[in-house]
Amino acid sequence: MFLLPAAILAAASTLDLVYAVTPEDLAATYGLTTSTILPFPAATQAAAESQALLASQWGLSRGRIQNGGADLAFVDDPFPNNPAPGSTTNTSGPVLQITYPAGSFSGDTGGAQFYNLWNASDGNFQSMMLRYEVAFDENFDWRKGGKLPGKFCARFSSNAADGTSCFSARLMWRPNGAGEAYTYTPTPNNICSDTKVECSSDAFGTSLSRGSFTFHSGEWNHVVMLIQLNNPVDTANGNLEVYFNNVKALQQSDMQIRATSNLTINGMYFSTFFGGADDSWATPNTVHTYFRNIELWAGSNPSNLTGAHTLADLNDFISPSQACIKPVEQLDKPIEKLPGEAATAIHVDSGGSYYEVASGSGKKLEPAQISLNDCLAGCITSAESVLITLQSHTEVLSFLDSNALLPPSSRKTPVISIAPQSLASLATAITSRSGVPTTPRQILRRVRHFCESELGFAHTFDTTFARHVAHAEHLKEFEERRADAGTPGKLPMLASACPGWICYAEKAHSEMLPFISTTKSPQQIMGTLVKNWMGQLWNLLPNQVYHVSVMPCYDKKLEASRSDFYNELYATRDVDCVITTGELELIMQEKGWDLTIPVEGELDLPPSLDWSTKPHSISFSTLPELMTHPGSSSGSYLQSIISHLMATSGSSLSLSVKTMRNSDYEEYTLCRDSDQVPVFKGAKCYGFRNLQNVVRKVGRERGVQVGSGAAGRLAGRSSARRTKRSEEGQADRNYDYIEVMACPGGCVNGGGQLKPLSRSDDAEGYARDWEEQGVLANAKWGDKEWTKKVEESYWAVEAARYEADRLLQWALDDLCPTDEGVGDVDDGGQTIFRTSYRAVESDIVGLSVKW
Repeated sequence: MFLLPAAILAAASTLDLVYAVTPEDLAATYGLTTSTILPFPAATQAAAESQALLASQWGLSRGRIQNGGADLAFVDDPFPNNPAPGSTTNTSGPVLQITYPAGSFSGDTGGAQFYNLWNASDGNFQSMMLRYEVAFDENFDWRKGGKLPGKFCARFSSNAADGTSCFSARLMWRPNGAGEAYTYTPTPNNICSDTKVECSSDAFGTSLSRGSFTFHSGEWNHVVMLIQLNNPVDTANGNLEVYFNNVKALQQSDMQIRATSNLTINGMYFSTFFGGADDSWATPNTVHTYFRNIELWAGSNPSNLTGAHTLADLNDFISPSQACIKPVEQLDKPIEKLPGEAATAIHVDSGGSYYEVASGSGKKLEPAQISLNDCLAGCITSAESVLITLQSHTEVLSFLDSNALLPPSSRKTPVISIAPQSLASLATAITSRSGVPTTPRQILRRVRHFCESELGFAHTFDTTFARHVAHAEHLKEFEERRADAGTPGKLPMLASACPGWICYAEKAHSEMLPFISTTKSPQQIMGTLVKNWMGQLWNLLPNQVYHVSVMPCYDKKLEASRSDFYNELYATRDVDCVITTGELELIMQEKGWDLTIPVEGELDLPPSLDWSTKPHSISFSTLPELMTHPGSSSGSYLQSIISHLMATSGSSLSLSVKTMRNSDYEEYTLCRDSDQVPVFKGAKCYGFRNLQNVVRKVGRERGVQVGSGAAGRLAGRSSARRTKRSEEGQADRNYDYIEVMACPGGCVNGGGQLKPLSRSDDAEGYARDWEEQGVLANAKWGDKEWTKKVEESYWAVEAARYEADRLLQWALDDLCPTDEGVGDVDDGGQTIFRTSYRAVESDIVGLSVKW
């Protein structure tokens, strides 16, 4: 990141405008001391004359236009006296017109393509910047997308980029004018897992920050692309930046653009066409683009950013050892020993410290540490580890800062949704710190005030209405499965709201996938509602909304990154970024916000909602606030099914609850009062230890051979057992439904929740009795007493059930107009509130350990 010149900062402080960064400022900042302006003719020229001018004055490779010579001409400016936003220049002379004939796609059927070899004799450029202005016809039909000019090296090859056969970097337009950078560059260090990066399956093109800016038709758009080559060549610190109308739109600073020092940047790659390599990209009508004010700057300095050494394939599994112990590591790389030299021993002293002992001397080693990346869900891949680190509070703040600098017409609408478990965690912490009882509703309203007044979010919601939608779809799916109970894989239905459980099942127990409910979690249903329903009511497209979710666990970051929840048409995810409860608190701390201070209206009763008529917009005053669902603090899925069965049964039913191993594993049985015959049997199963027991039990009951791992080894021994008989001689009923959560204690004990203070002194060093003030000493994640306090806070909300089914029906009417009920099929042929799962093959099962 560079510093803005003082003159710009001074001007921005006195004027009501966004920070504008001119190409001249960038050139000075990055030491681009050489520049050239491509000449345009004084009068209009037909195609033949235009080709001759370009070949003679634009330094074309081999003196020719590669494709589309007949489709270019210098014409009168279609939008004269109309400078591009952020541009200080305006031309009254001819501009370069590119024609895309109807039905054309790819570079050899329409558009134009040629290489500008700028200063080829001594062009050892390590950095280069290209600026130009581009305009599109009025009402330009964007179709699926098309290419726009960028940069390249002279040894360009159409082979998949490997860092040795050159590279290219162009701009692209996508549907509705969404802009991006499109590169032919290597993709090391699992860069494709970056949520801002879209890699093609054929290893050719890579899309960067799709939708980070928007081209507008019928006017001039000003674009600047800067590239700094990576240095050294085995380090991924290459830098690509794009500025749209003089405001930074994207930056990717972890690229390996080249793998050999023989590759440098040589000039402009003028390449523009619809496509795509098949006719699905073709333009239905003949259309045009126009170019003017083309200028290049260059320098000999490559990137000096800090970068990681490029790594090999990262589609590995991070597997814990038998006792989930990470080997001791030495920070400094050890000196390679000569053959025959004495071996080094490891000594452990009485305090548990490790020493490397050689030739009588010892060197203390760094203590081993187990991070989230080592054991999240037991078996995450390195790719998933990258996805987690990319979703953070810094990413949210970075987006909010850059979004505020864009012109109003280009800004996205930021929306934040918060899980009730996160609100309970915050309420517990605030109650403990202040000594004043604080409810989740008060916290929600304080957080809303902070997010909207300090951060610039347009809307702040909780996710309980999304949970209500999930319950409705969950019940429908359960009834579908129950009606087809004779088909293998239908029952028991296993809850699907916990991504840690899904991650585990996909990698360790794929045989369980048919049993798992396909209903989306409340987080992802909220994503569907925000991007596709609320956005529609706000007159916004899905890619014009930026959705942040606050969740109690880190696994939710993985869930949001699943390809199932990515909208290909609008190039956007249902949830753009997930942060944990702790990260939200960190944002407030960084902004100096005190959550203990009340805000106006926080004690008001929930608004009275009238859904007798269809709402025309959605805000916190029209969406249910903190709906309560009796049952568990992890979603109440089991209780919702039990309540449904008791309400719809033709006979009186009684519920009995039996604690199995502990309070995290309980069985629920519904029996007819008339004959005590069980008609439903469910279970609540929290924590991996209990989860493995349930996997074995389901496999045994349903005749399914469970997969490898601890559960798999035991299944073979128990599969031949006869069904256990009850005291009355009747066979026990098999499970019909299981509410599964990976964390002991459920979602209120998620790994991203706030932890109680463990210090014996305060911030100023004075001894404090934290117990007296309600804070537990020496507490850690999983502390049962602290979890109990969070559980109590979760239920400290006034009952607010609402009659929300009508609002749900309004949402369905908008999302899928032909639907007759919850979860019907939308126009794309997929259910809007359901998803799917797939087995992930691996030779290593990370959870084949004793927990």
